[in-house]
Amino acid sequence: MQSGENIYDAHVNDSDLIGTHCRYKQARSLTDWMAGGGASFTNPNLKLDDFIGIDFTTAPDGELYQLSDQQFANLKLLFCFLLNVPAAAVP
Repeated sequence: MQSGENIYDAHVNDSDLIGTHCRYKQARSLTDWMAGGGASFTNPNLKLDDFIGIDFTTAPDGELYQLSDQQFANLKLLFCFLLNVPAAAVP
């Protein structure tokens, strides 16, 4: 990362490293991408406030660098609880 050379085609960004990646300019700002080049790929009904933990994936510069996927696990568990279905039975 410090060399500025990309040696991987892609990587999974951990929210603990968001600040580091943003300082090194090694991660793409989703805030900028969703408003610019990625606007045609971004669901216009996407409500970022609906994501759990969005403050953990927003860097010190105020830009969003990752969408948290934890809420999907939480929704699955809530669904199973409400319908009294074992979690293992839901893909």
